[in-house]
Amino acid sequence: MNTETVTLIGIGVALLSALVLLFRWLRQDIQALRQDMRDMEARLNSRIDALSSRIDAVNSRIDSLFSRTGSAA
Repeated sequence: MNTETVTLIGIGVALLSALVLLFRWLRQDIQALRQDMRDMEARLNSRIDALSSRIDAVNSRIDSLFSRTGSAA
């Protein structure tokens, strides 16, 4: 093998190694992003549940007020 061939093979191996490393980093970033999205979804669902409970409580109070005023009339 001549020097140019060995150089080209070396450059090819180096580029391939760099691409593999880049792919691994991107994959880790995507996995971290997915975990962040799952965490945000869980927090959002928790807030929605809390808000729903508060709305139910307000509706219950409104129903109670209407039943009192309805029986007094």
